[in-house]
Amino acid sequence: MSTTIKLALGAAAVLVAGGVAAVVAIAWRGSSTSSPIATNGLAVSSSYQPPRGALVVAAESGSRAVALAVGGGRLTASVLAPSGDPDNGLHVSFRAGGHVVEAKPCGAGCYTAAATRSRAVEVELGSGPPVTFRIPARARPATAIVKRATRVFRHLRSLVYVESLRSTPTVGLLTTWSMQAPDRVAYRIKGGASAVVVGNRRWDRPNSRAAWSKSPQVPKLSVPQPTWG
Repeated sequence: MSTTIKLALGAAAVLVAGGVAAVVAIAWRGSSTSSPIATNGLAVSSSYQPPRGALVVAAESGSRAVALAVGGGRLTASVLAPSGDPDNGLHVSFRAGGHVVEAKPCGAGCYTAAATRSRAVEVELGSGPPVTFRIPARARPATAIVKRATRVFRHLRSLVYVESLRSTPTVGLLTTWSMQAPDRVAYRIKGGASAVVVGNRRWDRPNSRAAWSKSPQVPKLSVPQPTWG
């Protein structure tokens, strides 16, 4: 690979604005209908949409994923369970500016309260560790940054990155991906499966001690593609 970029990617992302979470499943069995990455949309029902210009941040609380939207004079938390489903029925409160305000349900996994903007907001879920977010006085819009990153990513000739997908702080997959344009991919899951794809051919094995199994790669891949869509 002529140019290699190494990235450490965390998997604590929660997509709030679209109400959709993406779940990535890695298929290690080679066949005429499989590819090394299958992305399935997981619908998250929610009536809440962050106000235009709101700051949205995300973190983990134990095995839960928590996103906080700050804007429009409100604080709104969206909480996902380890399964990826909205976490309903929680007793959520916000600590901001020295005050504690109780949140009310606003949809599936959604909790909101009126509050003034503060430099730090602590989200308490009623069980599990609280999450503290540092809120900048001004947040630069991310649209231009994401567009530039997408453009650069798609024009890379080669790429190596480590991906961590976790349902809890201790349970998950650690995968090393290697890609070379236009159609070469290899991945290796720590303690698990691995695969190599070259054009319309692929080789898979369930673990490092197993023999490689050859099969067609259909459809032919085009890499690299940004993992954020």
